[in-house]
Amino acid sequence: MENLSKEVALNAKPLVTIITSCYNAEKYLDDYFQGLLSQTYENIQLILFDDGSSDRSWEKICTYEAALKKKFTEVICERHENIGAKAEFLLAWGRTRGDFFCLLESDDYYLPRKVEENVRYFQDHPDVGAVHSDTDYIYGDRVEHYHWATQGVKISVGDIFESLLVGNFIMTCSFSCRTDLFRKFVNYQEYISRGYLAMDYAIFLGLSRHTRFGYIDESLARYRVVPGSLSHPTDPRRLFSLQKSCYLMKLDFVEKYPVSDSIRQLVYRQFYEFQFLNGFRGCRKRECLEGYYWLLELIGERKKVLEVGPGGGHMTEALSKRGCRVTSIEIDPQLSKEAKPFCEELFVGDIEQLDLDNKLDHKSFDVILLGDVLEHLKDPSEVLRRLHKFLKPSGYLVVSLPNVAHASVRLALLDGEFPYGEEGLLDKTHLRFFTLRTITTLFRETGYEICDLRRVRLGFFDTEIPVDPVKTPLTVLRRLLQDPEVTTYQYVFRALKRESQADPGSSSGMEELSHPAWRPRRERNRLATEYRRRGITFYRYNRLSEARSMLCRSLLLKVRAKTLMYLLASCLGLKGLRWGE
Repeated sequence: MENLSKEVALNAKPLVTIITSCYNAEKYLDDYFQGLLSQTYENIQLILFDDGSSDRSWEKICTYEAALKKKFTEVICERHENIGAKAEFLLAWGRTRGDFFCLLESDDYYLPRKVEENVRYFQDHPDVGAVHSDTDYIYGDRVEHYHWATQGVKISVGDIFESLLVGNFIMTCSFSCRTDLFRKFVNYQEYISRGYLAMDYAIFLGLSRHTRFGYIDESLARYRVVPGSLSHPTDPRRLFSLQKSCYLMKLDFVEKYPVSDSIRQLVYRQFYEFQFLNGFRGCRKRECLEGYYWLLELIGERKKVLEVGPGGGHMTEALSKRGCRVTSIEIDPQLSKEAKPFCEELFVGDIEQLDLDNKLDHKSFDVILLGDVLEHLKDPSEVLRRLHKFLKPSGYLVVSLPNVAHASVRLALLDGEFPYGEEGLLDKTHLRFFTLRTITTLFRETGYEICDLRRVRLGFFDTEIPVDPVKTPLTVLRRLLQDPEVTTYQYVFRALKRESQADPGSSSGMEELSHPAWRPRRERNRLATEYRRRGITFYRYNRLSEARSMLCRSLLLKVRAKTLMYLLASCLGLKGLRWGE
């Protein structure tokens, strides 16, 4: 950690720079300026750039400019062409003179003692390079006080680099930093070149690797939740891009700096699970293939692989980078062109109709990969039998299959629906549907034994299938929770060649494949937590009727004081209240 300058720490009234880029924030600027003008600390350099707003933001800035100049040491207000927030920051950073600096978005605002408390903390803790505080959240016309305390989040202090890699807990409007450390350790241009979308998170990670962070357990700023904004996109594609950027950014930091093995594994797991679980819901089917990390694990390195259905070749490319020699069979001529550069051989055609003996010329493979393929075939059992001869004696299949018995499908059926979609569990191109029992039967009858079974789990209401959380009777939910496969979205497994195919029905194999960690009570608690989370969200947005429905269900699944208090508040019409965990 960096040794800090005593000169700044002992300066009684150090200069603090506040940087703001404004774009079309007219309706929030009164709060923003009142927060600044209420500050109890006045040795401030304010740099406020309007990024070519098309509303009346610039006119409002001009209205407040005189009062700001009268209060603060230096005020720089300028209007630029629309060059973007990142470019505006770089322009402002070049004119920063403060010993400390803060970032403040134009839709957020400070409470009166924010800057004063930050300076006092730095002076009392000369070993700390950055500090932040608790924050109030604004939801529409309602304020949730002490957000982190309300959420029951324990904030790490000191060396927080690994804690930040787990997840961000620093609000930009509450953040303040020693300027010299920022100049030394934050490479903003590199973050731009890498395409990071959450630049504030990148800044926090970059600083935390080199300096200690402090925390003030008091709300000193207010953060406005604006649906549709850069940090809260409502479009699923933009949301997917933002979240993916954050995970890739964490991977970059894990690769660049030494971290513990547990954190490294966690960051990688977070990324691959996100890619898999959100690829379809983010409207990016190909991105989802990057999430098949567990398929790569099961396949291994430097193997001879037959890949059925490579699509655009994303998995094929990953396999080739691991030293595998890949032969592929793809039904789509256009997609096959994308996969071909990564294949030793590629055959275009329907695997159910191809003459495999002729095409594969009696080759044998270490692994045959069937990633989301069997559900698209007319007769998957016949294909599995035909593939048997192309496996080496020690070879095996690596397979992924969706689970049609997921809770969301069952609940849709209870409502008389079976909603086919473009992707996911009920993809309109699926010809076959599988449960764990039918998967086990299929593979045993075709000469294979399933092993290394892994489950990808999604909650009752987290898939692409629309289900009304309030409509389903609680008795049905409790019954579903007795089934250990009810939240399994996808099965991923290896299938070994059986020594003998003489008695395929001798055992169902279900006992060996059962989930030993499944505990209905724990899953019921998780469902109660999900209902409570949704209920509190509705409460924050003053949608009290919906809040009551969700909170009632949460309370009936698991009695918790916090749930009861929010339920009483929503029933009595009380607004803006909060309770800790």
